[in-house]
Amino acid sequence: MEDLLPPKVAAKIRDQYRSAVRDAASRYRFHARDEDSVTGALNEQIMVNVNGSVMTQAGEVTWATSAWKLRGRGKGAAEKRIGADSILEIEVRDADGGTIGRKLLPIQAKNRWTERDPNVANQARKIEGLRGVVVDYSPNGYFAVPASVAADAEGDRREIRSEAFRDLADVLADDLLKCTVGRRDAYFDAHEEKILFEENGHLKERSAKVSRRVRTRITLP
Repeated sequence: MEDLLPPKVAAKIRDQYRSAVRDAASRYRFHARDEDSVTGALNEQIMVNVNGSVMTQAGEVTWATSAWKLRGRGKGAAEKRIGADSILEIEVRDADGGTIGRKLLPIQAKNRWTERDPNVANQARKIEGLRGVVVDYSPNGYFAVPASVAADAEGDRREIRSEAFRDLADVLADDLLKCTVGRRDAYFDAHEEKILFEENGHLKERSAKVSRRVRTRITLP
């Protein structure tokens, strides 16, 4: 996505994503008993941190982040349908509200993931085609691994090399904007509750009754 943004705008947003994740991780102990609470606190911190404006030669660029909890958990919950606890979106618009580009990243979260979890493998397989990530929340920080790696390891954290994990702060600040995670051809239709994406030249869709959604909307002059 950074190819659509003025360099100083991309740099500012990158710093804000990084600080949001690290601020949330520093307060992990307050939410540690419940995975969904940790996810909610992280999303809210992104909403608080990732906002601003920068004046460029072409005019003012502004951005703001919104976060929603759309559905509850339990039988039929979102992660059973799409293998993700939440989705993170970036949308770039022009001054007239037209969409210039967008990006979607599915995130499957685990709290203190230490051994084999068949659910992680199943959920990771559902989002690896969307280049999603599995995030491990722990007192030592929040770390992400590509969903494809988690799936290949059959959900066993012990089978994943430590260097495959990256600080989630760096994944969102660097990989997300550079488009090495997530998909630029995918987007969330909130009305129809679907993720739509391209596959082999055809538009595909997947039921996406997501429980949590975070969107950063950037408006160019």
